Amino acid sequence: MRSEFFTKGDVIINEGELSSNAYIILSGTVKVVKSMPDGSVKNLAVLTDNQIFGECGLVDTLPRTASCVADSYVEVGI
Repeated sequence: MRSEFFTKGDVIINEGELSSNAYIILSGTVKVVKSMPDGSVKNLAVLTDNQIFGECGLVDTLPRTASCVADSYVEVGI
């Protein structure tokens, strides 16, 4: 496993992209957000230490269904 670091506002996963990475939050917080048809953005969740995100990319080959954005300084394991 390797670590990557993000600062507040950095996009870790971009909705609609293809990727097979899953992440575990080693420190910090990550917001999960979804673009709505009217152009607004809906906050779905706030994830913290030891939570995993992006795991669906390991199982299917579909585009990402939401974006994950650093809500603080974040260290993730990949």
